[in-house]
Amino acid sequence: MAASPTFDVFYGHHPVSITCDSGTTSSLIRHSIANTLSVPILPTKHTASQADGKSKLTIIGEIHIIVTRGAMQLKLDALVVQDLDAEILGGMPFLKQNNIVLDIPNDSIRIGNQVIQYYFSKAVASSAVVRRTDSFLLRANVSKVVYPGEYLELPTPTGFNTDSDMCIEPRCDSPFPSWPIPDISKSVGGFIRIPNETDKLISVKKNQHIAQLRHILCGDILPVEQPISVNSVVPSENPSPFSQPANVDPNHQLSNKDKLLFSTLHLQYDNVFDPSIGKYNGASGNIKASINMGPVEPPRQKGRLPMYDRKNLEELQDKMDELERLGVLAKPEDVNVTVEYVSPSFLVRKPEGGTRLVTAFSNIACYTKPLPSRSTSTESVLRFLAQWKYIIKTDMTKQFFQLPMKHSSMKYLGVITPFKGIRVYTRAAMGMPGSTEILDELMYRVLGDFIHEGFVIKLADDLYVGGSSIQNLLIHWENVLQTMLHNNLRLSASKTVVCPVSTTILGWVWTSGSISVSPHKVNPLAICDPPKTVKGLRSWLGAYKHIKACIPKYSKLLSPLETAAAGKESKSHVNWSDPLMDSFYQAQTALRDPKSITIPRPTDYLIVTHDGAVVNSGIGSVLYIRRDNKMLLGGFFSAKLKTHQQKWLPCEIEALAISSAVNHWSPYILDSINQTQILSDSRPCIQAHEKLIRGEFSSSARVSSFLSTLSRYKVSLQHISGHLNVPSDYLSRNPMECDNHNCQICTFISESSMSAVMAVTVSDVLNGLAAMPFLSLASWKKSQQECKFLRRTYSHLTQGTRPSKKVTNAKDVKRYLPSATIGRNGVLVVPQQVVFGPIRNLIIVPRHVLPGLLTAIHLRFKHPSKTQLQKLFNRYFYALDSQKEIDSVTSCCIQCSSLQRLPVELVDYSSVTHSSTPGQTFACDILCRNRQKIFVIRDTFSSYTRAIIISDEKRDTLLNALIESTADLKMGRSSIRVDAATGFQALQQCSVLDEHGISLDIGRIKNVNKNPIAEKAIQELETELRKAYPDGASVTSSQLATVVATLNNRIRNRGFSAREILFQRDGLTGEQLNFSDNALALQQQSTRLNNHQPSARSKFPQGMPSKCPIVSSGDLVFLKRDGSKHTARDIYIVIEPCNDNKFVTVRKLHGSEFRSKVYEVRPSELYICQQFRQSSLLPISRTDSDNSFSDSSDESDVEPSEPEAEEPNVNRDIPVDPPVRVPRLRRPPAWLRSEQWDLD
Repeated sequence: MAASPTFDVFYGHHPVSITCDSGTTSSLIRHSIANTLSVPILPTKHTASQADGKSKLTIIGEIHIIVTRGAMQLKLDALVVQDLDAEILGGMPFLKQNNIVLDIPNDSIRIGNQVIQYYFSKAVASSAVVRRTDSFLLRANVSKVVYPGEYLELPTPTGFNTDSDMCIEPRCDSPFPSWPIPDISKSVGGFIRIPNETDKLISVKKNQHIAQLRHILCGDILPVEQPISVNSVVPSENPSPFSQPANVDPNHQLSNKDKLLFSTLHLQYDNVFDPSIGKYNGASGNIKASINMGPVEPPRQKGRLPMYDRKNLEELQDKMDELERLGVLAKPEDVNVTVEYVSPSFLVRKPEGGTRLVTAFSNIACYTKPLPSRSTSTESVLRFLAQWKYIIKTDMTKQFFQLPMKHSSMKYLGVITPFKGIRVYTRAAMGMPGSTEILDELMYRVLGDFIHEGFVIKLADDLYVGGSSIQNLLIHWENVLQTMLHNNLRLSASKTVVCPVSTTILGWVWTSGSISVSPHKVNPLAICDPPKTVKGLRSWLGAYKHIKACIPKYSKLLSPLETAAAGKESKSHVNWSDPLMDSFYQAQTALRDPKSITIPRPTDYLIVTHDGAVVNSGIGSVLYIRRDNKMLLGGFFSAKLKTHQQKWLPCEIEALAISSAVNHWSPYILDSINQTQILSDSRPCIQAHEKLIRGEFSSSARVSSFLSTLSRYKVSLQHISGHLNVPSDYLSRNPMECDNHNCQICTFISESSMSAVMAVTVSDVLNGLAAMPFLSLASWKKSQQECKFLRRTYSHLTQGTRPSKKVTNAKDVKRYLPSATIGRNGVLVVPQQVVFGPIRNLIIVPRHVLPGLLTAIHLRFKHPSKTQLQKLFNRYFYALDSQKEIDSVTSCCIQCSSLQRLPVELVDYSSVTHSSTPGQTFACDILCRNRQKIFVIRDTFSSYTRAIIISDEKRDTLLNALIESTADLKMGRSSIRVDAATGFQALQQCSVLDEHGISLDIGRIKNVNKNPIAEKAIQELETELRKAYPDGASVTSSQLATVVATLNNRIRNRGFSAREILFQRDGLTGEQLNFSDNALALQQQSTRLNNHQPSARSKFPQGMPSKCPIVSSGDLVFLKRDGSKHTARDIYIVIEPCNDNKFVTVRKLHGSEFRSKVYEVRPSELYICQQFRQSSLLPISRTDSDNSFSDSSDESDVEPSEPEAEEPNVNRDIPVDPPVRVPRLRRPPAWLRSEQWDLD
């Protein structure tokens, strides 16, 4: 029966086969294949049955993925089935969705309109196999950096089928020692994908030799040559000691006596260095390697071998016979094992010559479960190396072969030999699943006591032994050798180095206690191209951050790149703009000069500096080491503050920086035998710490909470001047943005802030999370007794009476009585029914206390809005006409006034500069375009423009540009309007310009439209540049001159071009033009004046006419156009109300400083900061006369009041106190004159 058509595709770097079946109504995928591909399995409600329609399939879920073949992308929506013969079964929906046509008569599959994949039978193909034993070179066709987790796709050489299995062998001259690993791989559509499963970046250059490819020799077409007889190699007696290759003192820092001691010790334990493979004897525990197989076992398949020539096959057989003699391999029947799976083996060339045997267990690893393991961090290794002055580095001899294998796992570890059948591994091997974890467990059992004491550390298969002196190191080394001999474990003599000065560990170069980055770790980052995807950019950033301790200003360099990768999908492409590309290249440039960092020792004196920045919302710290009277750099770190922490006081942020710095450096502080100095430039934190020592608390709960962490460590807090704390100050102002939720630094900062007492906010009180202040009943009872109206209200409530309707001087009493009651402690309250809650008693606030209470609440809760203040007040208090007072308090608040939203007003435009002839007045500005600075100057009369490319905006550069551009244009003495840039301000009193007859006119600084002619010139020049160069590229001087010439030849509103007005020559014929300069000047001035009102309307269509407030000297004012969405308006004080030019002169008030700089502004640009009404703040005394209130009931009894005479010649420039309203005096009615009635 003919098999169904099948073709291969890629999912990531995994090749999978899709079997096409047009009779299937749904697509299916085997569960084990989905797990191998790490495909997310979604729950599903679909069901499926077999062809008989009765037998149900076990559905696990469904998947939705994209598979690729060459340039084609095929969408696969399939159900995950527990048991399926094919890897993926593509049903009719899959074929229809991807336009796949099965051509059964021609044994082919047509995919789309362009690509045709021919179907072939493997059985037919195998019968015509021609045995080819040569290898094929696999070259890189492009330069690429392969990030961890990604793959390199390469075309297969000529000689391989487009879809075939092949053997990958690494080359001995490869610069990557662990990539690629020997394995059996599969090509798809003439391409092969090699994954980077290491933790390093791999930089591949174009035409670089990557690996060698060989054909596969399947089990049913094995060579028929007779097996050769291999004589067992009997090792001859070794005339020299096993330990002789050990390298003792390679840098000649030991004495001859010390060298002799180490050599003698090696001879004493010479068997430990025996090159023959040892076997762990179980002295430290019954530990054996095993295969932790998952619920699905690997499928059975035939044994495969690389298609070597006769010589290589014999060499492969010799290697296996040698391992069998040493007990690593065995015949299955000798160990009573039935082999269920076999893995291919390869010969890999060594760089120093010879070959080694490698078995690829990658297919088994896909079906095994990972074992728990303990990883050794790089920092712990470096800390270990730092505390010792001398170290020994060694390695185990074929460490995996020394670990025995469990009998139950041997059935998965079969290998096929070239001539002698199947063998099984009885020991662990490199690449075997779980062997690394079991070996780590074994070494911790054997050397655990020494690791606990701190003089041994294990990293992968390397061992490091440390000592503070030669004698101490000798004792430690003897203990290690004795333990290895007791457990029958072997060390490699050739890889044993005693007392090296420098060694490389995990990409770091250790040199006598200091560390630096290895060039092999830096070069791939420094020479790679910008990653195309977000995933690649994040991998590059992760590798960069691994060495950030040696890169100055790393947070500033990486900030734009992290922003570009934040919040995006991994597969999306990075939009490499010019600024982002510059940031990437600057970060690569910084890698060329990495710094060295010294690791602290327990005997070192540690000095920690820190700083917290409010502006950039970050904290930073630098660790210094004092060793032998020398200051060494120990490291640095920075962190970003959380959003709510950015609003804290500076002293609280400084306290958080101290606490975070001590926590970050705590491992070194705890190891140090000396007291650590914490240097701070915050005097409040120093004083708060002194209070804590005396048993007192700071007024700030956050400062006290953070500084209390210092009591856990042996540290002292001392003051340092701010200008001496530059590194920490820089780190805090350039913090590192971190998006790792498991970051220990960020977690500590977040938890520390939550442990402190938080500030009370309006939302906290409204939501019931915090108590409302100002609720002391005793204080409120006393305040209510000071108000005559509340005293009367209290008397009426206690006596059960009500005031007469004829009483007119008790309006407030009549308003209180309907709702007021007497609450606890005799306080007058107003009951309020809360929906779904208990009745709330609102305290009645007297009128004379209301402004002060509202002001206190307004300041206590950080300036809430009117609505928030009203809700907060109405929840706990009751007052008459409270809304008016709330409006008054918020409008009189300086901070709220600075943030006030103003209605849109029309801007008053005016034309100040007027010239009658060319060359009298100019206007200039700087155009910044595509990293170029272009100096642009325009003649005010003719609009003739010139432009010069300048290097910077410094004083001397601008001076040369001004003289060069106006030398042949100005007529006599000329004036140039400029903006308030620092370069132009430095030239305002320049004697060189005065000699050339040039004076600079800097417009009003607060006028945003102070230089409109230059801004118009910039706008027109940018338009011409976009027309000439749409791509926005940089221009040369000649290109710029051409564009400027085009601009000067444009016809303007007066009917002439700027060139024609300046030279009075026709732009085309060159004939002289006859016109009057005065006529053109009058026309230009008239046009400008007529355009003012339409221009204002076009910018603010809904704007109202501007209002001009009347200001006096000493008034506090704001500028309407000041402030932004991030900052409030600055406050100014009026110096001169109005000068001859109808401008108001003001000076800025910044905090407690009164700036000396004077600004001129129009009255329409100001609005006045309202002051508190003094009359509303005057308390009402209990002895106030009742005559201050009207008590008349008959209008005829009222004496007519005389109108106030208007005060003549009032000088409004002199500040006066606001007037106090004079009460009207009225005669009491006749019936009340003789009666004394007072409820007091």
